[in-house]
Amino acid sequence: MICIGIDPGLSATGVGAVTDQGPDLVLEFYDTIRPKGLTTQHRIKEVCWGVWGKVHQWSMAARFLAIEMPFLNPKNRNPKAFMNQCLLIGALMRELSPDWFPLYEVRPVVAKRAVTGWGGGGFGRGRKPAPTKRQVQLCVQDILKLEKPPPQDAADALAVAIWLQGEVKVQMRIVKEH
Repeated sequence: MICIGIDPGLSATGVGAVTDQGPDLVLEFYDTIRPKGLTTQHRIKEVCWGVWGKVHQWSMAARFLAIEMPFLNPKNRNPKAFMNQCLLIGALMRELSPDWFPLYEVRPVVAKRAVTGWGGGGFGRGRKPAPTKRQVQLCVQDILKLEKPPPQDAADALAVAIWLQGEVKVQMRIVKEH
């Protein structure tokens, strides 16, 4: 079962896929799409085309797709960037969801927790901060037994795909039991 993960961003969007082979997860592909458009509209189009191309290459084998949802940090001083990311996610959902398979949504901290084993919001007393991008890269490298860590955005997308593998397995067990 191939699961594809997407880490959306207007400067760089990560896309990655993993498949389960017995107890192990195996890398199918990863890529980082870096749009060159000058306007937000052009960047969104470039990202959608790039992701659509990657997903459609694997559409016959892939059955599940997940996208990392934006995180609104209360201390964020750039709400325009957050809104632009929301626009990108909406465009990606519009392009990808009607095609073949369900589109899952995951919070960044949940995807990071799936690969690192921990992940907190970093706010409040006694809460651990969320894992760093480097920690996610190294954990993805370890889980998928890669020679070198994938780039940051691709590692986040692979973390989403790894989370999705676990999520789908749980859902399949529940369906079999009922």
